[in-house]
Amino acid sequence: MNGKPMVIDIPFKKLELLPEEERCTNGRETGNRCGEHRMPDKEMCEMHWEWHASVPAVMGLPFPEDAVSLQRFLAKMLDLVMLGTVRPSMAKQTESLCKMLFRNASACEWELRRRGR
Repeated sequence: MNGKPMVIDIPFKKLELLPEEERCTNGRETGNRCGEHRMPDKEMCEMHWEWHASVPAVMGLPFPEDAVSLQRFLAKMLDLVMLGTVRPSMAKQTESLCKMLFRNASACEWELRRRGR
């Protein structure tokens, strides 16, 4: 090499977003919208549809899919414990599950990026 900078051009594949009418309508805590396909005859993807039909969602807990929503999830759980709506033993189990969710979050984000979402 002669010590001069070299330009390396690496073409990237252009990400193609789904048409708006095919995307899940779930808004994330970060302000982004889910990029997954809606389920047939539903407004959301399978993952968000299942969450919205779950007991934690009915209790007002957000879907814990990133650091921001996980923080809100834990804050809401604390509120429910303090109000006596949730037993402390249930909160302890939830804490353990949240730790697992947090450890898995980076792998989940990587997988979503790999799929172009």
